[in-house]
Amino acid sequence: VEEELEMQYIEIPKLQGQIEQLTENLSKKNGEHELALNRITELEGDRKKCRDLEASVKELSKKLESITNDKSNLLEKIVRLEKENAAIFDLEEEKQVLTENINTRMQEQAASLEK
Repeated sequence: VEEELEMQYIEIPKLQGQIEQLTENLSKKNGEHELALNRITELEGDRKKCRDLEASVKELSKKLESITNDKSNLLEKIVRLEKENAAIFDLEEEKQVLTENINTRMQEQAASLEK
């Protein structure tokens, strides 16, 4: 019995050393686990930021498409107005010619009446 007690007495420090080593390992693992959880939390935050950015990009794409459509419509209006402007200019030139012709005829008629 004494031998068995001595053996157990000798085993106790070994077991205490193993317990300390396991406790140390567990503490390290808990620290690693905590770091991993923090990293996961960071990644989840990054994922949310990415989703927010994707939503912003979609919104900006829609705005850009709207602006592009507005630009296209404005360019069409500019072309139409330039054509209308050219037509008005042509009509003004024609009016000038007709006015000169009328004035010339009136002068000719006035001259022929004086005779």
